[in-house]
Amino acid sequence: MITMDSKSVVTQNEFFHVYPKRFLENNFYENNWVTLYRKNSYHPNNNSDIDVYLRVWTYLGDDQHISRSMQSFDSDLEPSEKGALYMDNQYAPALKEGFESTIVTMDFYDIRPYRHQIRINEEFIHMFHLYEEIDNNGNRRYTQFDAGDTKVVLIVSEDEVKILHQYLMDFLAARKLNLVCYARSEVNMTF
Repeated sequence: MITMDSKSVVTQNEFFHVYPKRFLENNFYENNWVTLYRKNSYHPNNNSDIDVYLRVWTYLGDDQHISRSMQSFDSDLEPSEKGALYMDNQYAPALKEGFESTIVTMDFYDIRPYRHQIRINEEFIHMFHLYEEIDNNGNRRYTQFDAGDTKVVLIVSEDEVKILHQYLMDFLAARKLNLVCYARSEVNMTF
């Protein structure tokens, strides 16, 4: 425990970012699933002076651009970056050449209550012919039907997106792309 005035503030694991380090070492892989996006924020011990924030996300990169990308600690794409419509009516599906998103987060501030949505790369749905199921909370499951059997391939919730490992590997091989995993972890204290 990291303490201040003999009061427990944060654990050493939180302070030294142990979970995000392990997550990166495992390539975002847990129990046959690969996490494409996760966001978590909380106040340890209900102390509002401390924020622990973790956001992990992935994006795709081609061979030509990936080696240069790996020389920097900065992300090439943020989860909120998506295509753009330019003044001359040209549309670019990706903002940076050689990269494309696995997910896009969208925030709608002009409506109350504020709304947040996560969209997945449509190519996953088309490549594997996935059926989308949406529950009452807006969580989505993408299912593949095969000779009467069903298999959940992709799961999207409010703060997480994950895909079965084998499907991700097939997707990357077919598209000849690399998966870039990025983590941002912060412990903020105001005393």
